[in-house]
Amino acid sequence: MRRSLIAVMALSALAACGREDVQLLSAAEYRAQLQAMAEADQPAGENGWPFIVGAARLARQTRDEASAAWEASGAEWADEPITSLDNIRFGVYPHPDNAAGIALLGAYRGAGVFDLIDQAASCPRFVAPLAEDPWDEDAALAGMDVFQLGLKLPAEMRIALHEGDTDTLTLAFERAMVMARASGWRTGSLARMRAHGFATIALREVRQELMEVGYDDATCRRLLDVIDRALPLPPVERCVRAIPVELRWCAASDRKKFREFAETSLGTLAEVDTLCDAALAELSLPISERRREGAGYHERLIGSMAARGGTMEDFEETYRETPLIEHTRGSLTNLLDNDAWLRADVAATRLMLNLERYRHRHGEYPGTLEALVPEFIEAIPPDPAHSGAFIYRRVEDDAHGRDYLLYSTGPDGEDDGAKVVTEIWAMGFANVPPGYDYDFTEPRRPGVR
Repeated sequence: MRRSLIAVMALSALAACGREDVQLLSAAEYRAQLQAMAEADQPAGENGWPFIVGAARLARQTRDEASAAWEASGAEWADEPITSLDNIRFGVYPHPDNAAGIALLGAYRGAGVFDLIDQAASCPRFVAPLAEDPWDEDAALAGMDVFQLGLKLPAEMRIALHEGDTDTLTLAFERAMVMARASGWRTGSLARMRAHGFATIALREVRQELMEVGYDDATCRRLLDVIDRALPLPPVERCVRAIPVELRWCAASDRKKFREFAETSLGTLAEVDTLCDAALAELSLPISERRREGAGYHERLIGSMAARGGTMEDFEETYRETPLIEHTRGSLTNLLDNDAWLRADVAATRLMLNLERYRHRHGEYPGTLEALVPEFIEAIPPDPAHSGAFIYRRVEDDAHGRDYLLYSTGPDGEDDGAKVVTEIWAMGFANVPPGYDYDFTEPRRPGVR
């Protein structure tokens, strides 16, 4: 049976509990602490999380049915529903290969998946109940269902834009933001990374569409309103503070399982506490001033897993063999990096929507970002990569048809003229190497003129 990510992480921790007696509270007490953390600062009212999980499970059922029908038909790989849906976002649109993806979105709609997300949007709070046993995989599977659904929603934005349906475009964007907000209220680091993924992918779709087609002023204002209502996500410090409690919950729930992996020293949990305290102290710093001791952790983990064969069992084996402290450093660095990345994405998307509004009102884009103040924004947002500002400049005869560039210099603070590493978006905002920048005004997708 597959274990939850918390449980797998905990397996490599028992050093802290295996060789000597460690004074722990009961599992129930740690569980109560985590539940209190999840509910902290949330308003009263109906809980939207059951609607999110219901939508995700219904989407999985619908997706499985569509995939089974595709497999039975013997159709080509391009007609596989999920592949087709991804091609809508990243490939040529419209295209004959898009049919299965469009049909899957229609099946989601007909099954009531979107209705459940819309119900969640009206709820003021999102509290996911914790499993009674941290070793139980059910909660992890529910989280995976949410993850699979949240990543696919922006495809409907592109379809709606092509059809000139700005109402559906705005609603699809709002649904993606609801998924991000719901996951962002969870205290687990994995849930937080998923929330970041939902938000950044949807924000990227907005920026991509601004570069390719553009929005009218009313649509810009509606999208800005969605961003203002959904973001920022709850403070990332909630997730950082939860890490030591999650590990102790796993240890207190089944110490025997921990003892099977007694490979580290008694001070491991105390060292985890120290790492979390250090991360909290760096939250307000730009990326360039952080130590980022866990940088590259996930890339190494995935590379090792792939070398073994790439299965879930390979992942668990790789995870168990990696020291807990390395896991913790990696998770903390990713949490803080993703938080900065999302703040950069939000700031850049707001700027680009307001640049579009400026163009509608004045007939052209401004010469500087300062021209947006105070008519459209109150102040120029800082670049989370360093202590400076984003770079904006007008361009002519751009090979990709862009009228301006908006980019971050990356942690080195040096303007390299929007020079980017191929697939830098997949590498992450915080991982921009010296000599390169992070461009928010990405080139048009294939087939867009």
